[in-house]
Amino acid sequence: MDVFITAYCYEDRVVESTKRIIEQFKIGRVYIFKYNVDDYLEADAVKSWQKNKAEMERILKLAGITLKEINCKHDDIMELYRLNKIIHVKEKVLIDITGFTKNYILGLVRLLDRPGTLFFYTRGEYRAPTPQELNISIRKIEILPGFEGFTRLDRKDLVVLILGYEGHRALAFLNKFDVEPVYAIMGIPFESEERNRQYINNIRKANNALLNVHRVFLSKEYTHSLEPFLFAEDLERIIKTFPLIEQYNVCISCLGTKLQTLGLYLYWKRNQCQIWYSVPNKRFNIIQGVGQSWVIRLN
Repeated sequence: MDVFITAYCYEDRVVESTKRIIEQFKIGRVYIFKYNVDDYLEADAVKSWQKNKAEMERILKLAGITLKEINCKHDDIMELYRLNKIIHVKEKVLIDITGFTKNYILGLVRLLDRPGTLFFYTRGEYRAPTPQELNISIRKIEILPGFEGFTRLDRKDLVVLILGYEGHRALAFLNKFDVEPVYAIMGIPFESEERNRQYINNIRKANNALLNVHRVFLSKEYTHSLEPFLFAEDLERIIKTFPLIEQYNVCISCLGTKLQTLGLYLYWKRNQCQIWYSVPNKRFNIIQGVGQSWVIRLN
């Protein structure tokens, strides 16, 4: 690959993901996004981020790969557009989404959605957040730049939330959209029955406050949490089941997995909905351990 794009992250899996990429691909140069972590991470998470940063730099240096850091803010994706000036349209690009926030994932895939682009993702094991973590406040909720979609003034808004373990971010949408109906959708890995049930129970627990509000409707169908193309198909089918859907503008926020975020982009390409993003004041680490990796081509 001509270009490898990644991000420093406080989750340990991003280091293993980098190792696997170096082993599997011949890399020309690397661009690493460096978030303003002091602004939104707790002290322990900052230490983990610094440790992982040093290890990623060591791995790339040993491999003899040139790297360049791109300073950026976690809640502002405009720095992504610098890539237009430094990556040629014919270059082959590999993007490791493991360490990126979901707003950056959506921005990257929209910017570099072309035949020469591959996406890499390394899975981790999730733990249920603590009650204290679910009380973290939200800084802002905004339409993601570039994903304004097409809306009609004569239609009401339907808020579609792809639920994950960050229930506080989902709950914040009830204040932003104070009268609109909310369609909540859960995802499962479609693995063993026990694993699927574990995911459902954890997501329900994390989003208990949201799911007990009268204007929140929970879909009886589940989406795929680990298959972007199947997720996009699931989402299209499930949204069409909402009563009188033709009377609504669809506004979506993905609070689930990063592979679902890739799938949301595929859905957006076909439907031109609005995509919203909630920015928490602090982030917590709910990833434990390192699992398998995926290489994904979207076109």
